[in-house]
Amino acid sequence: MSATTRTLVGCGCVALLAILALLAAGGGYWYWTSTPQYSLEQARKAFQTHDLAAFDKYVDVDSLVETGIDALAAEASREGAGGAVGAAVALMFRGRLAAELKTQVRRSVEKGADFEGRDPRRTTFEVGAVRRDGKVAVARVVAQTQRGAVAERLELELKLRDKGSYWQVFEIANLPELWRAAREHEPQAAPAR
Repeated sequence: MSATTRTLVGCGCVALLAILALLAAGGGYWYWTSTPQYSLEQARKAFQTHDLAAFDKYVDVDSLVETGIDALAAEASREGAGGAVGAAVALMFRGRLAAELKTQVRRSVEKGADFEGRDPRRTTFEVGAVRRDGKVAVARVVAQTQRGAVAERLELELKLRDKGSYWQVFEIANLPELWRAAREHEPQAAPAR
């Protein structure tokens, strides 16, 4: 084998290795960008940069609000007669309530406006374990925010659906548990004398 042939074979091997490395890197990048964790990171970035279009891609606000209203109405009706009346009233004004909540969430993303006294600039999200079951995934996310001088920490279980090349949050799976915990911490009214 001549020196020229050995050089050409060596250059061909180096080129083949470079192509294989690029394909592996591209495949790894494609895999990462199609995970629920990546989509949650994109939703977080969209929230922080006030990119409503990107946020709407990764978070189905309409579905979150609708499933949230249903879950809270069901939870309230389990609390007895008073809760059932409250749930019935909430469901009666469901359209109005849903529209207002959707507007508040989108305003909070777009303008950085506070949401019930919470400062969006001081809100962080940390993604924990993600469990996949076919086209649905459940992610544990810890959200920390400030409400006035009080720090709040919420451990959310977010449901995501596979949209092909990305995942989209569509439900807060543990909303009833969060509701119960919040109700337990509410100050109790003093009994009437």
